[in-house]
Amino acid sequence: MTADPEQPDFFPLNKSISYYFLKEPMLYTLMLFHFANGIWESFVLYQQISLCITKDLTANEVTNQRRYDYLKDSAGKEKNPFNEGLVRNVYKYFFEDIPWTSLYTVEDVLNARRGWNNNV
Repeated sequence: MTADPEQPDFFPLNKSISYYFLKEPMLYTLMLFHFANGIWESFVLYQQISLCITKDLTANEVTNQRRYDYLKDSAGKEKNPFNEGLVRNVYKYFFEDIPWTSLYTVEDVLNARRGWNNNV
């Protein structure tokens, strides 16, 4: 089967990659953007897996661990009361269903906000 000479050749296979970058500079720009975005997304995924799931903490607790009293022991050193070990933490994250709506009430949230505002 031969190509129709009147039809344009949109993606000729005999051209090099540099040909497409010179012909379509937006292709190169988008490729660089997606590569940079992939690096950032990989960092966020690493943080979620290695820091949050394995330690059983939220991203906020990991970032501000030194500010929260419940994440310190009596000597003032960082301590995590939620950490049950790597295997148990990963199992809890993926397989246990936590009834979040029955753990906290509106009053609990409002009291926590009042306490936070008093410390500022």
